[in-house]
Amino acid sequence: MRVAVIGGGLGGLAAAARLARAGLEVTVFEQNPAVGGKAAELRIAGCRFDTGPSLLTMPQVVDDLFTDLGERREAHLRLRPLDVLCRYQFADGAVLRSCPDAGAFGDRLAAATTDTAEAVVRYMARSETLYRLAADFFLYRPIAGWASFGSGISPAKGLWALRQLPRLGFGQTMHGLHRRHFRDPRTIQLFDRYATYTGSDPHRCPATLALIPHVEHRLGACLVEGGIYRLVEAVRDLALRQGVRLQTKTRVERIVTRNGRVRGVTAMGETFDFDAAVSATDMNTTYRKLLADCPSGLGARQMRRPLSSSALVFYWAMRGEYPQLDIHNIFFSGDYRREFEELRQGACPVDPTVYVYRSCGYVRSDAPVGHENWHVMVNAPPDTGQDWRAEVERTRGRILSRLGSALDMDPALAIVEEGLLTPPQIETRTGSHRGSLYGPASHGATATFLRQPNRSRDIAGLYFCGGSVHPGGGMPLAMLSGALAARQVLEDAAGGRP
Repeated sequence: MRVAVIGGGLGGLAAAARLARAGLEVTVFEQNPAVGGKAAELRIAGCRFDTGPSLLTMPQVVDDLFTDLGERREAHLRLRPLDVLCRYQFADGAVLRSCPDAGAFGDRLAAATTDTAEAVVRYMARSETLYRLAADFFLYRPIAGWASFGSGISPAKGLWALRQLPRLGFGQTMHGLHRRHFRDPRTIQLFDRYATYTGSDPHRCPATLALIPHVEHRLGACLVEGGIYRLVEAVRDLALRQGVRLQTKTRVERIVTRNGRVRGVTAMGETFDFDAAVSATDMNTTYRKLLADCPSGLGARQMRRPLSSSALVFYWAMRGEYPQLDIHNIFFSGDYRREFEELRQGACPVDPTVYVYRSCGYVRSDAPVGHENWHVMVNAPPDTGQDWRAEVERTRGRILSRLGSALDMDPALAIVEEGLLTPPQIETRTGSHRGSLYGPASHGATATFLRQPNRSRDIAGLYFCGGSVHPGGGMPLAMLSGALAARQVLEDAAGGRP
């Protein structure tokens, strides 16, 4: 059986490796010179930058991929747990360094805010409950609508889940949950930030997403030795060892279908025969471009959903060293609600929350001696035709002002060279529709749970993986989606479906 995987991000590579391990003939088509998708790298002025993701959570997902393919991750990739998850600086100047242990984190938060350590411990217990429910019924299972939620679940576990459903958070927003748990606006803002891990607004997404703090604090938040791109290279090499064929600089233009089933793909003007295709590119792009001549009712519904946020990212090669900063740093805005309202209106925030990632804090060779590499990111709306030159200029000034005030310095004087990533560039480089980072936003009571399924309902032999489909965005979930897509390809092949 011949399978085409469209897109060489982590989801596509994970799917390809598993399929090749099972004996299928697999070809990965990647439009760029190198694989990785949003997890790419950049080198300027002697500095190396991870251009996209900067933190690995749920490292067990990576370990499982290597183990399932008969190898040990430790032989190819080294991970290091973080002692300080993030340095938070609030608009009033208060600083808080979060850590994995809930008790210690609660003590630190109690010292920096008017909330108590006990409130943090109670909240983290709630976050763990949400994760346990989601893991059993959602994260590790293919979902194709509400009817599929109970399939394969034991009656005892099903009964337990039914009793827990009121606690799953469908009926309230993430922000509403945090207001019930905490009283200090700074604490609420800190936990509201986790909605942005899915490109969503905490005032509009369900409280279910409050499972994310448990994922980061308790399931492992890791640095990748050598930088995030070493993870991409390790998974790529794993796929190649399984026999995957990799074609870079090869853009797929169309998925060829006939009589309701996949027959191949057209890439660079040439048609190749395949029995199945796994689209690891953005779900919207798949329907709008690769399947433009093959209408889908589900696809039409999915494409009507509002998009998650995008980002403006500046890559600054900085003169000097800044020991007051940690590897991951957040400088909060003074009005978080207004920030999300402006994003919803299609504008970059006037007072943005600023994220600064310094990989040189653990990979010292990522910057020359006496210099640092600053990956500086703010949330941005998807591209709807904005004047991005003007948006970049305004936002750059706002970032410099915010960091200058917070750090008592003029960062503009320290910038040796600058790289830039805008929503239109994200779309061009990764295929993400309008530069949205995670596909559909998780807004509304059920949006998180009814993303594009990993198996097409309309076209036999068509499968989906990556951050825009089930189970969601981010490196571990994209890799899980690759595992789910591969599982369904193999199930269908065994049953003679494709």
